[in-house]
Amino acid sequence: MAVGFLVAQLLLTWSKLYLISPCKGLSFFRQQVLAQGWSTDSLTFVCPSPAGQALEKKVVRGRVGEKVSLPCCHEIPSSESLQNYRVYWQKNITDVVLAYSKGSMMSQPERYQNRTEMDLWNLTLWISPVEILDNGSYQCVVQRNSIVVCDEPVILFVTGRWVASRHLRLSSARFWGEGCSSKLVPTVADRLS
Repeated sequence: MAVGFLVAQLLLTWSKLYLISPCKGLSFFRQQVLAQGWSTDSLTFVCPSPAGQALEKKVVRGRVGEKVSLPCCHEIPSSESLQNYRVYWQKNITDVVLAYSKGSMMSQPERYQNRTEMDLWNLTLWISPVEILDNGSYQCVVQRNSIVVCDEPVILFVTGRWVASRHLRLSSARFWGEGCSSKLVPTVADRLS
């Protein structure tokens, strides 16, 4: 299979490359970086991808309150350190969840503080406790020497943790001649905090 290389300046619009490019969303990424007041260079990204094919998306499932791990597409080699990298975990392309630059964690949105951490070698993002609002598409973007070496999506599906009682109560009933209609409503035994 031939491998295509997509080369672009960070200042370009990525709208057409978005569907097949591993560099998708980098214009949004740049906006977020600038909005946070972080400095950035004019960077060139070289992103290998199978020619004309969409990337396969990883899917992670979790329940409200659990600890989930989102795998990254890159691992730091044992001969190197996080000091040589910039790592950004983003949600839905526009929101920075967690970011490291030169080995140090950068400022983090309040919503993710004390709920997220990253493995400093395999770059896995851990979220605990996971919330329904954490549902969505995440990206691990890894840069080494200003070149993106990895940018792949991971989809997180979060389900509720509702437990219904064994008892049902009849909330309404109507009778019409030979037929009847009723509505059963389960009572909830366990409420989410």
